[in-house]
Amino acid sequence: MTDNASWHKSKALKPFLGTFSTIEALELMNGMLDSPITETQIPALLKMFQSKLSIAISQFIPKDPYGTFSYLRSLSKRFRLGILSDNSIVTKLFWQDQLIKHDLDVFDFFIVSEEVGVRKPHKKMFDVVIRVSNLEPEEIVYFGDNLSKDQAAEKFGMKFVHVFGFNPGFPPITRNSVRKISSEIEQLFDRSL
Repeated sequence: MTDNASWHKSKALKPFLGTFSTIEALELMNGMLDSPITETQIPALLKMFQSKLSIAISQFIPKDPYGTFSYLRSLSKRFRLGILSDNSIVTKLFWQDQLIKHDLDVFDFFIVSEEVGVRKPHKKMFDVVIRVSNLEPEEIVYFGDNLSKDQAAEKFGMKFVHVFGFNPGFPPITRNSVRKISSEIEQLFDRSL
């Protein structure tokens, strides 16, 4: 299977679809290998990727170098937290397992696009957050790193905070950026009370 476009239709990929990053990772691997990736190799490569990612997460989270995870724990005592992701159910289950394994099961809901049937910035994605959180849109603070998709939260009545550091080309996450986000959250809630 050398045609990258055919990966989108691959039966082997079906359980992993939901995120373009999976496709992009496979395309990158395909370009780095001596021979093209075959359809039968895809599940094993993805499992290997998840295994290596799990090890990296296990080494990173306990150190909490930027205070992000302790901050999430602190927020979870005051607010309902959730995740909205353009992703697959398989990826959701992987991350839920990682969160539980590292005592970060602080999210009240975890919604992925594969469950909803559309991707952000579609209104249906944000409607599910409103329904599941049982909050009014103006009571929700939505954090996102992708302005073209995530900022749509504002269009649907939510407060939006742009976070970056997860994507190449943006400054990395630091203790100061976590403090800045913390300050922005407090200001948002002070204004709405």
